[in-house]
Amino acid sequence: TEWKPKGLYPIGRLDKSSEGLLLLTNDGRFAREVLSEKKYEKEYLIIVKEPLHAGIVRIFESGMQTSSLGKLLPAKAQIEGKNKLRAILYEGKRHQIRVMMNELNYTIASLKRVRVGNIKIGNLKPGESRKISVSI
Repeated sequence: TEWKPKGLYPIGRLDKSSEGLLLLTNDGRFAREVLSEKKYEKEYLIIVKEPLHAGIVRIFESGMQTSSLGKLLPAKAQIEGKNKLRAILYEGKRHQIRVMMNELNYTIASLKRVRVGNIKIGNLKPGESRKISVSI
């Protein structure tokens, strides 16, 4: 059956240059929990134009000081290729990954959110949706 969202609003946001998982809900309590709790990891795949340096993992893991966002919480990072990085954030400041990568002199070619908490994008294509049930 086709699922048509009604009375739903997004949890968080993606900027127009990003793609990936966006959660929609009609449960305000769930939305507040996801937005305020650090336990809900946000996982991203990042492709940059320049080759990645091994030191980026340590920078993410120690927490980064940025000029526009201030001190960021430590995050996990794993290099998956010459230009591909997987990052897991525990906070979601506005344009956080873009700011971090820019300050490290990387140009983002692609940014995709693939997971929020235990909810994964899986094989969903752009514009597709699926209904999920969660209990908190």
